[in-house]
Amino acid sequence: MAGGGAGIAETLKTYFQDLKKPAYAAHEFERNLMIAKGVFIVLIVIMAFVNRDTDFMKKSPKGQDAPGLFFFYETMLFAFCGAFGFSFIGAMRSGGKVDWMFALKAFGILAVLNVVLQLSGVLTIALPKEKDAEAEELYEKALEDLNAKKPRVATDLDGINTALMILLGLVFLFLIVVMLVIAATLRDTVVPTYGGSIFSGKGVKFWIEAFVFAAAASFNFYASARWRTGRVDWSADTVEVALLFVKFFILHILLQTSGVYNHILFPPATKA
Repeated sequence: MAGGGAGIAETLKTYFQDLKKPAYAAHEFERNLMIAKGVFIVLIVIMAFVNRDTDFMKKSPKGQDAPGLFFFYETMLFAFCGAFGFSFIGAMRSGGKVDWMFALKAFGILAVLNVVLQLSGVLTIALPKEKDAEAEELYEKALEDLNAKKPRVATDLDGINTALMILLGLVFLFLIVVMLVIAATLRDTVVPTYGGSIFSGKGVKFWIEAFVFAAAASFNFYASARWRTGRVDWSADTVEVALLFVKFFILHILLQTSGVYNHILFPPATKA
């Protein structure tokens, strides 16, 4: 037993030493990302077929007979903000050159993702509900309609959805833990095209990236919540917007320090 324990300890020691090598750390994260992505796609597609949550897809703006217009706005905004945020980072790191193919690919993937997330019921469950009576009624109706589709399958949908949501949560938790471990071990704080550490004077552009990335992402999620709940008063949710901004700002730092930016998303930057 003692020998076995020593062997495990030595294996872990070697593993964490290897994680300090940028290429190995990037490979490890990409491998785990592919596994998590595969599980995520399977779970979300199953939920989409089971739930087929189309209520928000049919919603029209007040005074307009245009079913699906709100959802179209949301999908376009979700895809645009995501593609813009990452494309801006890429452009900053390549001397102002925009990779339009990368931007179009990101836009398409995110647009499809938003549709699947809606059909799965994840957005109806995850996005905040409004305290306003009318919006509260709309939210409750969406959940009732979601649960009313139980006859489509023989199994209890509540149980299926709960299990699938837990599995989705575990997938995200797994990715976060992997990213934190690699970030703490690798500590990739140098952007090659900026010529120095993000914590030095040469890292100013990195913090501009962080601000734009966090602003675009937090605006997108908050705007979606407003469309879904009918909120009008922006000032009432200053804290919510600020928290979203801080979360995405921290995510940007983790994506850098874990090597995701330098070795997966923007590998050309390592060659400059």
